[in-house]
Amino acid sequence: MRYIGNKTKLLPFIEESFLEYYDDLTELSLCDLFAGTCTVASHFKPKFKTVIANDLEDYSKVLADNYVALPGPPAGYEAEINRLNALAPKTGALSLAFTPEGTSGRMFFTTENGRKIQAIREEIESLKQNRNMYNFLLCSLLESADTFSNTTGVYGAYLKKFGQRSRQLFELKPYTPTTGHGFSLQEDATEVVKILQGDILYLDPPYNNRQYGSNYHVLNCIVNYDSFKIKRVKKKIGGQNTLSESQTGLTTEMNRSDFSIKKKAKDALRKLIKNAAGFDTIFMSYNDEGILSMEEVKQIFSSHGDYAVRTRVHKRYKSNNAGDQRKETKEHIHVLTRKGKNKVESILDNYPNRVFKRKKLVDPIAAPVVQWVGGKRQLIDRYMRHIPEKIENYYEPFMGGAALFFKLQSLNRISGASYLSDMNRELVLTCNMVISHHKEVSDLLNKINEKHSKELYYELRNIDRKEVGTKRYVKTGDIFDLLTDVEIAARFLYLNKTCFNSIYRVNKDNLFNVPIGTSLKKDFGDNGRLHEAGKVFIDASVSAEDYRTTISAAKKGDFVYLDPPYEPVDKKGTGTITLGGKSFTSYTVDGFSTADQITLKNQCDQLNKRGVKFALSNSDAAVILKLYENYNIYKFDANRNLNSKKENRKKAAIEVLITNYSSPQIPESE
Repeated sequence: MRYIGNKTKLLPFIEESFLEYYDDLTELSLCDLFAGTCTVASHFKPKFKTVIANDLEDYSKVLADNYVALPGPPAGYEAEINRLNALAPKTGALSLAFTPEGTSGRMFFTTENGRKIQAIREEIESLKQNRNMYNFLLCSLLESADTFSNTTGVYGAYLKKFGQRSRQLFELKPYTPTTGHGFSLQEDATEVVKILQGDILYLDPPYNNRQYGSNYHVLNCIVNYDSFKIKRVKKKIGGQNTLSESQTGLTTEMNRSDFSIKKKAKDALRKLIKNAAGFDTIFMSYNDEGILSMEEVKQIFSSHGDYAVRTRVHKRYKSNNAGDQRKETKEHIHVLTRKGKNKVESILDNYPNRVFKRKKLVDPIAAPVVQWVGGKRQLIDRYMRHIPEKIENYYEPFMGGAALFFKLQSLNRISGASYLSDMNRELVLTCNMVISHHKEVSDLLNKINEKHSKELYYELRNIDRKEVGTKRYVKTGDIFDLLTDVEIAARFLYLNKTCFNSIYRVNKDNLFNVPIGTSLKKDFGDNGRLHEAGKVFIDASVSAEDYRTTISAAKKGDFVYLDPPYEPVDKKGTGTITLGGKSFTSYTVDGFSTADQITLKNQCDQLNKRGVKFALSNSDAAVILKLYENYNIYKFDANRNLNSKKENRKKAAIEVLITNYSSPQIPESE
């Protein structure tokens, strides 16, 4: 099949690249994650023990069901091919949409050939109970249809005149699969690779901004012959805007790949490589005309292991005579081989075991996994007298340590779902890893505990930066590229437990910059509490998103608890949460300003109008008291450890809890 980025002529180059790293392929598994026409998967199927072909497009799944999933052609296929070729042409949705027979006048096929394709496609559907025969014949129909199409190789447009090839009478020809073992998938590549494992992962993602869904929509329509719908677009006819079918018959449902979008391609590759931890070696085809530069690919690959690249000059594919007229292009195969140990464990090898007093193992109880600036553990019992007894769905943006959520869960007050969120991506990932990989995180955290030292603290803290002057650093990489999810979670917990006063603070470059603060004799290893916390979190959705997104679905009967970064109180006022005259609220690089407090108050007003009960914690700053003067305000004394001067710590600050409902268990003031 004529196809953008077809690898038929590059198969020897790809095979040479595989053999550069493996002497024998016969006992290995191969996953072709962007299979397309299955050229690569089909070629290597006899050469590998197992081959997986995956692609999100419907036509690709049909090709993979035949070329990869079938061990050979089904018995009796010749008779079926002859029977289908003898069918009388038939008018239908396909012929009306893609031939001059329809009102649109599209010329992808001649009318006669379009009718023939229609008749054969309908008859193939009647054979669906014989799955092998069905897959074989449907694949053969797509391949045959492409050979009679009136295009240059893509379906983004058709030729103005029927050429010699497209004028020939349509004939269904058999396209037989190779021998070997394989299976097909139709999943989002970035997501499905999380659950796949194997020896070699081969990637052939889109290189440029041409979306495959819109360039091969006609093939998808043949697959979905009885359900496709042509998109209607605005056109000016007679000076008036009118809705009419798209010129080339684009459909209402088409996949769009982030790899074909310049602003998203780098993040898409970064996420895919990170998720592909189950494969020993990754080979990615990409050429010098791609959206991503060589340096960008190298940076992403290198952060996960050893990187290499192989290059070959190749004849350039052209679907028309427009645009760049170069005859050749450089085809690259980028190679990533995973390192034996993860990065953090490699660092730990450089440090001796420390001497410390091991805490006694006790029966673990479910508790927040992190200590958090402004955390509510000391106030929880007093807060509970103000919290509704019955909660349908619970919402907690600005989750931090989620102390209130843990308390409510222990009392079984939440009858429905729980939605927690925070803008701190590392915090959110850590909570999700406690749910899904608590043992791995616990094991690594305990290994770090054994090696804890001042030097180790700063090496792990500074893993994403380099020093360019005395205590001056520049960012060298994204922590989400540099470490695995388990490493990120263990590092986050380690820094949280050993930094000064468990403060989380980042600078303008989004670099965590809190100095070490915990005694080197302290034991902070995990004794099972992560597992217990994971049991609590498993009933909740934990997301990294803006608080407005989290609370947008809250309705009457639900409860929303908001604990934003506090508005600073003037040092001359009663109670202070200032540090050197500056608000200590740099939990994220963007901070939280007074303007943000006003926006939050407007969101609370919206919750109130919808009949949603909410409670909000903040300082007793004048602006907060003024903003919420029409709501219930309860004041509490709280000790905070934020000040850098020891004599100023543990001083009482006044905090407020604001609600839009009465608390019947208590009087109006504390």
